[in-house]
Amino acid sequence: MSEHDSTYDDYLSLIRDFFGFISGLNKDQTYWFALSSNQHVYNKDKGKFVDQAKVAFDLLSEIDAESDSVYEC
Repeated sequence: MSEHDSTYDDYLSLIRDFFGFISGLNKDQTYWFALSSNQHVYNKDKGKFVDQAKVAFDLLSEIDAESDSVYEC
């Protein structure tokens, strides 16, 4: 599949999978390794972003590309 063969459904599932991955991280860790560079990403807010990712993942799990709520902010 080339980049021109992608559909909106592909982006929605990609974003949903990304937030699913982030929401599964251990929010008590001191740091994580950044993909590719292996630099340390320090946990400065006690994993607050993990909880926020869980909320985003739950919202995205309820919709699909045909849902009216896809266009809501």
